[in-house]
Amino acid sequence: MKFTPEELAEMAAADAEIEKDFSLTREERISANERDREAERENKTAQQRYNSAYYLAHKEAIKAYVKAWNDANAEHVKAHRKAYYEANKERIREWKKEWYQANKERINAKARARKAAKKAAEKQR
Repeated sequence: MKFTPEELAEMAAADAEIEKDFSLTREERISANERDREAERENKTAQQRYNSAYYLAHKEAIKAYVKAWNDANAEHVKAHRKAYYEANKERIREWKKEWYQANKERINAKARARKAAKKAAEKQR
């Protein structure tokens, strides 16, 4: 069923009015997030639920194992990271450029704070 342009305009106006005043309370957001997590858990297979529970129960041991492996195989990790960078160089550069443009004010604020702290430290000497 197709809508006429007038009906589409009317629906868009009604949607805009609803969205204008719509906001969830903190409790509603928490409840919605809990429902989302529960739905995700229900949609997992038994193996996925087992893997998730195992990881949560052994998170620290897994992190320690991965760190030890990375330390023992530092050359392999370095070569792998370099190969990845070379294969994705343009995409990474573009992402970094976009991130810098989006966070320029934040970066400048940190630089000003560092400069002010350095100046204050020099004054105390």
